[in-house]
Amino acid sequence: MVLLIEEAFDDNYLVECGLGDLPNWLRPHFLEFVYETFELRVGDKLSEGLTNEQLDEFESIFDSGTPGDERALEFLQLNVPQYKETVAEMFQLLKLEIKVCANDILKYENG
Repeated sequence: MVLLIEEAFDDNYLVECGLGDLPNWLRPHFLEFVYETFELRVGDKLSEGLTNEQLDEFESIFDSGTPGDERALEFLQLNVPQYKETVAEMFQLLKLEIKVCANDILKYENG
């Protein structure tokens, strides 16, 4: 599940991506942006192949409670059995994208 990996979006993640020199004031904003991007991508990928009814059901689970609750996990295990692999894959792909752009991000920030 997406939230099972959330704690990985921290200062260590920035260092692994080549952004260890990102200013302290910018780090939480950048990490928030990265996490939101991650959530969107994972959501898009996990929704592939689901019916409209399944999508509605999953949305209602999130609307009714916290995203990491048991109902959401049960839904994913039943309807998207490869969700753990998908989350891990999307995490690595996003990290790679950031690594490729790290120098440009730092140059932009340093003006």
